[in-house]
Amino acid sequence: MKRSLLGEVNEYLTRRSKPFLITSGFILVLLVGVVDYVTGAELIISIIYLIPISLSVFFVNRRAGVLLSGLSSGIGLTLDLIAGHTYSHPLIVYWNNAVQFGFFIIIVFVLSALRIEYEKIVKLNIDLQNTLSDLKKTEERYRSYIEVTGQLGWTTNADGEVLEDIPAWRKFTGQGEEEVKGMGWSKALHPDDVEHTMQLWNKAVTTKSAYEVEYRIRKYDGVYRHFLTRSVPVFKKDGSIHEWVGTCIDITDRKRAEEALKESELKYRTLIESSTDAILLLDVERNIVTCNQAFLNLFGYQKGEIEGRSIRIIHPSDESFHSFGKTAYPVIARSGFFRTEWGFTHKDGMIFPAETVTSAIKLPDGSITGYIAIIRDITERKGAEEEREKLIHELQEALANIKTLRGLLPICSHCKKIRDDKGYWNQIESYIQDHSGAEFTHGMCPECMKKLYPDLVD
Repeated sequence: MKRSLLGEVNEYLTRRSKPFLITSGFILVLLVGVVDYVTGAELIISIIYLIPISLSVFFVNRRAGVLLSGLSSGIGLTLDLIAGHTYSHPLIVYWNNAVQFGFFIIIVFVLSALRIEYEKIVKLNIDLQNTLSDLKKTEERYRSYIEVTGQLGWTTNADGEVLEDIPAWRKFTGQGEEEVKGMGWSKALHPDDVEHTMQLWNKAVTTKSAYEVEYRIRKYDGVYRHFLTRSVPVFKKDGSIHEWVGTCIDITDRKRAEEALKESELKYRTLIESSTDAILLLDVERNIVTCNQAFLNLFGYQKGEIEGRSIRIIHPSDESFHSFGKTAYPVIARSGFFRTEWGFTHKDGMIFPAETVTSAIKLPDGSITGYIAIIRDITERKGAEEEREKLIHELQEALANIKTLRGLLPICSHCKKIRDDKGYWNQIESYIQDHSGAEFTHGMCPECMKKLYPDLVD
């Protein structure tokens, strides 16, 4: 009777969902805390916290046990602080609760290990209870299970109809035992997947071949999840099918990751292809893995001509190739990237200046798996720079040739001749003309005209 009661309790708790069990554990811990608070320090009931902790370890997982251990110790510490117990040192209350938490954790790990061993023993006991008449059937069934992996395991008869209960399927879909039997399980599939799924299933049953399909199953909460379903027939000695054994593997997370990866790849490929700079991917041996259209346009190659080839093909010489490697890759190993200006060669042999940035592709452990290089043709920029330098040089020469008048100039007060820096006296117009850019034209002012030629002036 005692074993039967324990078995019923075990079955009941096993069938409960993890959220239900965790919530129940929290409630039990809180109830123990209330009792602990009411009884005060006279009655130590800390050991009772182990009841919900142990149940959470056995029927949920070790992490739930650790969580309830922390909650229990936290409640104990709070009660001690509220009670205002006096200790010889203020940290003793924290030490006591830390020791208690450590004790709970040890119990959690011990029970977790015992749970694993218990599950092994239960499985072994079930195997031992099989009758000799079912031994061959069980051996064949589990040999077939080796060929597949499972989350929702199931079996059907030779005609592909479910006759036995499928607890895992019912737990996931919320269907009743009778609803699943026959072909009723298909009612839990997404409407868009039913026809395709049944066509493949009927074909597998007819041809006695392995069955594999992806479809969406409606969970008990109404949410559809993606599953990969596989099944193989178990044959009798005469070659006829004894039964079908299958499993449904939840691949929802994988599908989401694949879709996210495809979207990410599309975004980055669009970004790379729309770039006007040449972009290429290299492996660790500096061989070209792939490139964008801008690279092909810049160097004049077709894609099939460069993929798999060494990056040496864009260097004008072996010396250039090796010099770049010795210069760039030690820097990349240290800082992750290298930027410089370099001379590269077009397919037709024309060498042109370019600005290039090469970055390392690293794994989380820091190891380098390849490189990304960006190359920009700077021929026009270099030409503009040369023109600018030429213009600056010409301006500097022009400024150097400009003659200026400055300082004190000795001038005769009578004839107005100016003495130059060599001691010679020159006409003022000659001196100014030699020391500036000015040129003189001769004329006569009105005053001089009246004085010198009065007859010509009215």
